[in-house]
Amino acid sequence: MDSFLEASNGFGLSNLPWGVFSRLGQPQRRSVGVALGEFVVDVSALVEAGLMSGPILSQAGMDCMASGNSLNKLMSLGPAAWTEARATLQRLLSRQEGVLRDNCRLRGEALLHE
Repeated sequence: MDSFLEASNGFGLSNLPWGVFSRLGQPQRRSVGVALGEFVVDVSALVEAGLMSGPILSQAGMDCMASGNSLNKLMSLGPAAWTEARATLQRLLSRQEGVLRDNCRLRGEALLHE
């Protein structure tokens, strides 16, 4: 599966490292994200758009990814939730899926160029 984003630095769809970041000029506002190529994908923005859901994540509550202070809540859900979150991100970021790719407003909120 290929991403609609260029991933030339080794962080492609099969390697989406999680982290917490803040935007330039907003150091107090922290968000959960993953790296993909030269981009940071703001997972919190995808949660707010209702795109990060699945049987495990919906049951656990999406606050684990909407809260950007740490990854502790997400990590406490265990491997099944991590797998579901990664699979959801891979689908949303794939070339075949248009939900994020074709939504200019959402791309602007969720994708930050390094």
